[in-house]
Amino acid sequence: MSDSNSKKSDNTSEEFPEVPEVPTIPEPPRREFIRPNSNSIKSEPDKGLRAAGLAGGIAFTLVVPPFAGAIIGYFIDEYFKTAPLFLMIFVVLGIVAGFVQLIRLLQKIEDAEKEEKRGK
Repeated sequence: MSDSNSKKSDNTSEEFPEVPEVPTIPEPPRREFIRPNSNSIKSEPDKGLRAAGLAGGIAFTLVVPPFAGAIIGYFIDEYFKTAPLFLMIFVVLGIVAGFVQLIRLLQKIEDAEKEEKRGK
């Protein structure tokens, strides 16, 4: 056992090779951020996209409320066992609600156009 201890002590007395120096990394070049000119950015969205959004909004406003009214009316009719009574009432209410929303949407668009003309 003493032989193994003597071998260990011999190994620890050996010198380690020199570690090379770690190279330094150069700083990246600094660039200043140049803010784009606000006049070069388009201030209003494309008119085609605006028209598509308007058409989608009108379609949504006219279709969804009567459909929702039909679903609500159907389930109320099923619950009370009154065949088409509440279905018809809620479809009519949905149509009225759709037209009210359509009028509000068109009025909002008209106000936006007036504001745009005033701004120019």
